[in-house]
Amino acid sequence: MKHFNLKEILVPSISLFVVCVVVSIFLAATNILTQPSIGAQKAKSNALAKHEVMPTAKIFKEKTLSGKEYSVGLNDQGETLGYLFCTEAKGYSGTINIMIGILKDSTISGIKILSHNETPGLGANIENKTFIKQFIKKAPLNGFNLKNNNQSLEGVNAITGATISSNAVKDAVNKAITLFKEISDNGGNSCE
Repeated sequence: MKHFNLKEILVPSISLFVVCVVVSIFLAATNILTQPSIGAQKAKSNALAKHEVMPTAKIFKEKTLSGKEYSVGLNDQGETLGYLFCTEAKGYSGTINIMIGILKDSTISGIKILSHNETPGLGANIENKTFIKQFIKKAPLNGFNLKNNNQSLEGVNAITGATISSNAVKDAVNKAITLFKEISDNGGNSCE
């Protein structure tokens, strides 16, 4: 039986500990240094998405209703054109984050998939314009459904092989429709 030397155990253990501490310090420093850049990039990306979802709006004002944040799209004269909502739903491979614009007449002006982890070639097709275009119309009172053999007029066609992802987008859009109704019922005013 071999005898263990304390030095053979302590030296590698201490060395490994020191390396882990140094690497952790460098990772923390990198995170602190890059945080402002990441925040600025996210704000820029968010601003571009707002203009993509509601291109007629010139100004966006942040509001809150029942603890939910949303944006009001305004024209040059400060008149309300519609509302933008960021919602999410559980997809096949994780959370799908979406920005939805709804005009005052309840027409969906645009949808932008902000982030997802869906399967490339299947669920990732939720970003395709053909799929998104199905939602660009007057929002149904009870929200959208996935079409079942083309029977539902208020439905959208699911992406073949990606029903869960399609359903998640539909659910996220329906959440925005619910928030829109809540704002409309409140006279378009926020509860700030």
